[in-house]
Amino acid sequence: MQPCSHPPSPQPCVRAQPTALCTQPATTCACRPRASFFVFALCGNFVSPLGASSHTKRSQLRGLYDQLARLIAAHPTLAEHAHFVLVPGPDDATASSPDVLPRSALPDSVAGEVLRAAARNCHLTTNPARLTLCGQSVVIFREQLMSKMRRSCVLPPNEVEADGGTSDLNAHLVQSLLDQAHLCPLPTTELASYWQHDHAMWLHPSPDVLVLADRHDQYQLPYEETLAFNPGSFASDFAWMVYRPCAKMEAERSSLS
Repeated sequence: MQPCSHPPSPQPCVRAQPTALCTQPATTCACRPRASFFVFALCGNFVSPLGASSHTKRSQLRGLYDQLARLIAAHPTLAEHAHFVLVPGPDDATASSPDVLPRSALPDSVAGEVLRAAARNCHLTTNPARLTLCGQSVVIFREQLMSKMRRSCVLPPNEVEADGGTSDLNAHLVQSLLDQAHLCPLPTTELASYWQHDHAMWLHPSPDVLVLADRHDQYQLPYEETLAFNPGSFASDFAWMVYRPCAKMEAERSSLS
């Protein structure tokens, strides 16, 4: 599985970089193509805030997703056999409110029809999304969670520990989510949730893998029986993470920069 956060951009230099991400060994073995074991988890925003505004026409949005579809179609083996999971970001146009969780999937009439014509196994999921990968449970959550959690801290974590070392804010974030068994333990004034769907935000039982897609820097942290990591922002530093189920508590950092 290759989680990638905030992949597309109106800038041509950014749109060209995912080609390298898709250029992976996809040769065919005797029984089935190796690409059939690939899962590309792409997390929004897929469209810039300006492009996702209420003034943008449906045809313009379809044109933007068509650019992503053409990029996928340029790699026929991956387009035919790999799985592409698209998790909407805070600024993506969906049927639900951008300020309430969980968020609904990208509209099928705008993104689904275009992308499924290019990729056979294209999955438009909600945010958060839950996957089962080789028997392991994976939760993917796309949100600017680090900044919102720091802004809402009652007791800010000490960034300098007693021994003079530096405290890891990422560890505080991961521990807060898993200990409280909830993806967004914030007041409703900061980030509200649909009460009838709040169970989608629960982390009980704890997943095997927790992907916290954020603009924050890359990190990976094992905590108890869960591996938590942030793939980083592809749009800014062309970074992503590769997770192999056989290496259960470890993800590989990857970058084009």
